[in-house]
Amino acid sequence: MNKNEYPSQLKSKCGQTIIVDSQGSLGLLALGDIGLQLWRAKKKDSIQEASIQSTQLKPENGE
Repeated sequence: MNKNEYPSQLKSKCGQTIIVDSQGSLGLLALGDIGLQLWRAKKKDSIQEASIQSTQLKPENGE
């Protein structure tokens, strides 16, 4: 999944802005399956990004 496929913010029916982040929120849960899918995608992207960053920090020669 490409992280650009999913929005980082949503507007609820009442016009409230809900931020989609890897921590999740009650607002996303209240949106139901769409909120849950967005949260899962954001969390997966966050885990992949952290994995990439950790591999970039490791020295190649094992020092």
